[in-house]
This record gives sequence, structure tokens and C-alpha cells, in this order.
Amino acid sequence: MSDHDQAQMNAIKAAYPDSQLLLCRWHVLRAMQMHFCTEEFPALWEWVCKWVKMPDQLKFDSVWQWIQTDCSVPQSFVDYLKHNWMPIVSLWAGISRLDWTIFEENDTNMLIKA
Repeated sequence: MSDHDQAQMNAIKAAYPDSQLLLCRWHVLRAMQMHFCTEEFPALWEWVCKWVKMPDQLKFDSVWQWIQTDCSVPQSFVDYLKHNWMPIVSLWAGISRLDWTIFEENDTNMLIKA
């Protein structure tokens, strides 16, 4: 699990090509939080926090549709998500972490599984 450090991720993939990389949810949310004023858009921030962890594909898609089409959501944030996060959904979204054991379920990169 990584904080989205591309050099680290490239090194892990080079050394362990069969490994599964994931992004730390805390770091993902922290990065997203830096791209809009959460105090000005508290409803958006609440939904983004839920969205990142959301295990249901239909609900995930529905929230993403809302984010893209709601005129109260800053377009710069929509563009940021489209460019930086949507191409790598499988690395960070709850929809990619289904049917995991208790040992695999976590929100942080403070766990390394050998």
C-alpha cells in the first residue's frame, strides 16, 4: 500500500512484478482535500469521504455522476478527479476491495503483507 509516490510504486512493481499495489485511503482523501475548500463545500467533502470507501459499484457510479454534473461542485475538482484518480480507480476505491479478510481491510499504508 502506497501514498501514491510514483517512484515508490515503480520500484515495487520492478522488484515484485506480481504484487498488488493499493493506495492508502487516508492519503487519497488528503490529496483530494487539497484540491477544493472543504469548508466551502461540506456536502461535497462528506460525499467524497463516503465515495472513496463505497463498496457498491452502482452507488459509486451514481456519486461519480453527481460529482460530474452538480453545478455546485467546482469544475476544477471534477477535472482533477478525471485526470488523476479515475484512471486508477482499482488502486484506491472501495469497489476494488470487496470480499477481503479482516487482515486485508485497512485504510492505511502502515500495513505490509509479505
